[in-house]
Order: sequence, then structure tokens, then C-alpha cells
Amino acid sequence: MHDAIFLSNLTIEADGQTLVHDVGLSLVAGQRLALLGPSGTGKSLTAKAMLDLVNCNPGVTTRKMRVVCDGQEWEPHPDHANPKYRNSYLRGNVLVYLPQNGRRSLDPMRTVGWQITTALNLNPSPTSQSVIHWLQRAGLDDPEVAGLYPHQLSGGMARRVTIAQALARGCRFLLLDEPTSGVEAQGRIALMSEFGRIADEGIGILLISHDLPTTLDWATDTLLMDQGKIVETLRPDQWRCGDVHSEIGRSFYQALQEMNGGDL
Repeated sequence: MHDAIFLSNLTIEADGQTLVHDVGLSLVAGQRLALLGPSGTGKSLTAKAMLDLVNCNPGVTTRKMRVVCDGQEWEPHPDHANPKYRNSYLRGNVLVYLPQNGRRSLDPMRTVGWQITTALNLNPSPTSQSVIHWLQRAGLDDPEVAGLYPHQLSGGMARRVTIAQALARGCRFLLLDEPTSGVEAQGRIALMSEFGRIADEGIGILLISHDLPTTLDWATDTLLMDQGKIVETLRPDQWRCGDVHSEIGRSFYQALQEMNGGDL
């Protein structure tokens, strides 16, 4: 059986409103899966919920969710003080959520090398103890990066450092939330190329985005989300030939046509 992680029956409520309704997805090792949709439609909430990062917010409740991986099952726990509630096995060991701003995931008072070494110390069986090795796996070939502090990194570099941390820690699945936001065009292309290479090495990646052109050049599978629901599951070739059926899917397809001068 393939290494995989499964989410099912996710419902998120806040202030009497349903923000995410009965969402499920699976992510397989080496898969390039994109979660697409307009801003505010529940994409980030869905990813965060897989690690119980949603219930941390007052007034927001995750219900009915099941996460299955490595033969174990997790569900929301009503006791926020219970340490098991935080899915400690999944977080870091198996799965990591990386937010849009890479620098905010880093300790501003510590060098890149120190932070990757800390991640390595949490990995019971790393394939390498070299900080440079993990930086290179994330696409950072300059060894001097290890001595830099987060404020000295560009947006794209900070994103790569957070990925290097996750890989050094031993994570098998990455949830990347708008990873190219704020990155210039050439940097975006390079970053997406690195994500593809990492997936080809066997790391499953769920990429959250509303940037349809960039994502379709990268993904092998896409999920389209609208108003808290998964409304379509599409391959990139279906997008390009207009084989979309939801209202939001047709809207995205028309926008994609306009951006490409009608030639997809």
C-alpha cells in the first residue's frame, strides 16, 4: 500500500456559520496535489485542520474530522488542554503546514543553520547530519545561507529554509499555503521547480493556491474548492480543455483563457 494520509468528514464552524463542510481528501507520497479556489473559501482552514491548528482559535470548532495515517486515526478532541489533542505524532514526524509568510515560521533570533540543526535533533534517523545537505535539498546551494538570520533572507529563500527544516525533521508530507505569494516571477518559476523535484523524491505535497496558471504547470491533480466545499476534482488537462462543470470552475477557466490570450 502506498504511503498516504487521508482526511475525511471535515466540518468547521464559527459563530453559527459553516466555513468548511464535509471535506475529504487524500495525499499520496510523491503526489503533486493542488487545492484551488477563491480567497476565503476554506483552503487554508482545511490544511490547518489536518494538524488541529484550527481549534486553537476561540469560537472556531472542528467537527466530525478524521485523519488516517500509518494505521492510526485522529479526530478532534474536546479537551483543548489535552496534549494528545494536538496530533503530536503527525506534526513534524509525518506532516507539516507551512504558512504563506516563510519568515514567520522561523525564529528571528537564530541562524538558519541553528534552526535546521534543531530540526535534525528531532529526527530519530536522519539520512544526513549535514545542514548544507538539507539546504541543498530545498534548492539553496550557497553554504553561506546557513549563517544568515531570517531577516536577511528573501521571501523565496525563507520558504526554502522552512522546507529544508521540514525535510531535515523527517516530514513525508508538506502542506504549502500560497508559497509563491510575494515572490517575483523568476523566483516563482524556480520555487515551483524545486517543489516538483521534492515531490519526485517521494514527498507528498498539497499546494494551496488561487494562482491557476502557475499551479497547472506543476500539479498532477487539482481539487477546486468553493464556499467551504470541494466542488470538482480535475486533472490539469481537463482545465486546459475546459472540461469543468461548476460555476466557479467555469469562472476560473474563463480567467485562464483571458490571461493566455485564448490559447491554453
